[in-house]
Amino acid sequence: MLFSFGAQSMAYAIDERTFVCYYVAIQGKPAKTHPHRTEKGYPLKMKRLLIIGSPGAGKSTFARKLRDKTGLPLYYLDRIYHKPDRTTVSCAVFDQQLQTILQTDSWIMDGNYQRTLPLRFEACTDIFFLDFPLDICLEGVASRIGTVREDMPWIEQEFDPDFRQYILDFPKDQLPGIDTLVKQYQDIRKITVFHSRQEADKWLDSI
Repeated sequence: MLFSFGAQSMAYAIDERTFVCYYVAIQGKPAKTHPHRTEKGYPLKMKRLLIIGSPGAGKSTFARKLRDKTGLPLYYLDRIYHKPDRTTVSCAVFDQQLQTILQTDSWIMDGNYQRTLPLRFEACTDIFFLDFPLDICLEGVASRIGTVREDMPWIEQEFDPDFRQYILDFPKDQLPGIDTLVKQYQDIRKITVFHSRQEADKWLDSI
């Protein structure tokens, strides 16, 4: 089931038959405690969560907030793929570590890594797509230069030109593949699309 947020404040309840999160405009306040929700407030079946979107959209920040809300273990794919010396592991090593995580009962996973997206769409219960404007993503990357990050094994000292170009090309090179998977899985996975950080934060506040 696909949910795309608009600008207005939304809150959600749970469909008792499908456990699907749907959103109703009720003055921006979350629904009351529901029998299919945990004590922390998030749906019982929300167990394997995939966070995707352009670099700079704030996937890792959203994932950390979701971890703090749910208590689910969080895995950063950048941490798996990149080494502290700025080299990378082989595809075989990456895939092996990814499979180990996917076979566990619950997780939050932050990262695109387009090659493995079909595998992760198949394994997850929920998908959160941060579909933000290009300028917001570029600003997001620029703002983290020089900061220690939980999701990366080194500190970025500059906005790498090749990385910047990757972000600029993301709408034409990466989004079509993501959109195809979203359409393919929209009836069998809970997919929530946010178009701004404000929308994402409102959703987090509601659980």
